Amino acid sequence: MDISDPGSDHPLAAQWPTIKRLTTRTRRTSLAFSVASVDPDGNPWVTPIGSLMFDRERPRAVYFELLTRRLSAHLDQNPRVVVLGVDSGKWLWLRSFLKGRFSSPPGIRLVGRALPRRAPTEAEIQRWYRITGIGRKTRGGRMLWTSCQWAREIEFDAFEPVSLGPMTRGLWTTPSSAAFNPAG
Repeated sequence: MDISDPGSDHPLAAQWPTIKRLTTRTRRTSLAFSVASVDPDGNPWVTPIGSLMFDRERPRAVYFELLTRRLSAHLDQNPRVVVLGVDSGKWLWLRSFLKGRFSSPPGIRLVGRALPRRAPTEAEIQRWYRITGIGRKTRGGRMLWTSCQWAREIEFDAFEPVSLGPMTRGLWTTPSSAAFNPAG
């Protein structure tokens, strides 16, 4: 579903522009997102994913299955996930502590469903190469990012802002209790 269509009734439609700005800042300041899954025994598991790339128009993201053996196995059994992104920018936090409130959301939880793994598109690989830039050509970059053999999409159906009490009050146009739908 394209949530950019006027009148879209997708639960994330009104918030997607704010969510996209926050995920862009998270990538720049934190370098990775935390993806929570559940193992076959019902135990929670959190995996850092640096390759998570958010769709510009739709409540979706795609990532490359790089060093994600356990996460992949969990998602094959139970596709529900929660993605946590936090803007870790020092200046955002310093300004916010000095002013006593954030001027923009510091973090978000996105709730969704992972789709089956698939081969990545050429456009996804090229976008990843633009994101990693020269880092991909370093020794560590070559060790981690040369194989983009598998990709997996996540479709988001709900979100919950990271709340820091009065410091984040009023930053979202929809209250978090209305936005978050754990049954989704």
